[in-house]
Amino acid sequence: PVTGGPRAVPVRVWYPAKRSRGPVAPYTSAPVQAAIEGFLGAPAGLFDVDTHATVDAPARRHVRGVLLVSPAFANVVAFYTGLITELASHGYVLVAFDHLHDGLLVEQPDGSLIESNFLDDDAAFQARLLDVGVVLGALGDLVPQARRQTPIGIFGHSNGGAAAGEAMLQHQQIRAGVNLDGPIPGGSLIPGDLLTEGLDRPFGLMLSTDQRPEGLREIEIFLSNMRAPHPVRTLEIGHQGYSDFVVFNPQIQRIDPALASFIEETIPIPTGTLDSLRAGRRALERQREFLVRFFNRYLGKKRAEEEDSDERTTSPDTR
Repeated sequence: PVTGGPRAVPVRVWYPAKRSRGPVAPYTSAPVQAAIEGFLGAPAGLFDVDTHATVDAPARRHVRGVLLVSPAFANVVAFYTGLITELASHGYVLVAFDHLHDGLLVEQPDGSLIESNFLDDDAAFQARLLDVGVVLGALGDLVPQARRQTPIGIFGHSNGGAAAGEAMLQHQQIRAGVNLDGPIPGGSLIPGDLLTEGLDRPFGLMLSTDQRPEGLREIEIFLSNMRAPHPVRTLEIGHQGYSDFVVFNPQIQRIDPALASFIEETIPIPTGTLDSLRAGRRALERQREFLVRFFNRYLGKKRAEEEDSDERTTSPDTR
């Protein structure tokens, strides 16, 4: 309704690859990077990030599973590259997508950018769920390595985590999911049925110290209605600490404290790691460990035909 045109959902697919040399995968497209740096008042090139990935590398024939990734409100899915690349290095294909009018900036096929401009939070959340359904329907084209028996999981941050749980109610083929510090649909913040319905498939929660008392009570209600494993872990970080900014902000702090403080205050809800890069790296590692163990356990233990590389990705770095 905002543009009067069709809704185009941009998708990036990260996958376990055969060893190959090639161009480094950019953190975002050039127009999105320039717009984000301009929005933050950051110097050009601040987000020339080493993603530890290559563009169009030959894919392995077998994959452990497919994971859908949904970002937080006013974030872009690139902000979760630190988690995405780690999971890809363990044999998963990550299908990551932004949500039109909900994300900070979403690029369209013609190169134009659509900014966050949804005025109706309920409508924005329903649009997220429709996006998940569209991407699920396109997996055959997006992930040609996947077979009918290839398991599908989902995770997201904040509203993306809320959408992950509600999408599992709507799509039985999603076997497991994780909510990274998001509200529970059906509670006080997000519409839906998850709060009272629960799930009969595994669903994990990672929480921050920014959880509201009311939100914690709703989590307790939801967990009481769960009929499958539901591991929960709380980290000593802020809400935005479940994005790459958990390490970006303390890195920037070392070279430009004023810019780092501005970013920490501008991006919705701080990371809580501004003054400690060590704490940021530790928090990112804990998130990686939780997600890898969760999906390894609940999407099946069958390994890919080729052994996983012993190499693991490092923290994403700003230059």
